[in-house]
This record gives sequence, structure tokens and C-alpha cells, in this order.
Amino acid sequence: MDFHRPFGFLAVHRLSGLVLAAGWVTEPDTGVDPWEALLNRAAEGWAQQDRSGGARPGWPG
Repeated sequence: MDFHRPFGFLAVHRLSGLVLAAGWVTEPDTGVDPWEALLNRAAEGWAQQDRSGGARPGWPG
């Protein structure tokens, strides 16, 4: 999906017409994908636990 900038957005409750959220985007954040960063942090945590010999959270042992 390609959005041309700048653009505004609204989230509106259909029944009441109440605006729930609104915003304006001029320059998107070009940083790391947040899902990729989350997975990388999780993988680092698992690797650290494996090196320390500790049990993984939620796993018996």
C-alpha cells in the first residue's frame, strides 16, 4: 500500500459519529519494523537464558 504524504486520518464511531482518534502524518518513521524489533529482542532473551542454563519461562525445568 502506498500513501502519499501528507495525509490525515479519522476513526469515527459509526452509530454516534463520535471521533475516536484523529491524526496527521507528514513524515513516517523510517526506523526498524516494530514487529521485527520485538522478535529480535525475544530471540536475544531466549539465547541468553540458554547460555545461563535457566529454564524458559512457562516451561517446566
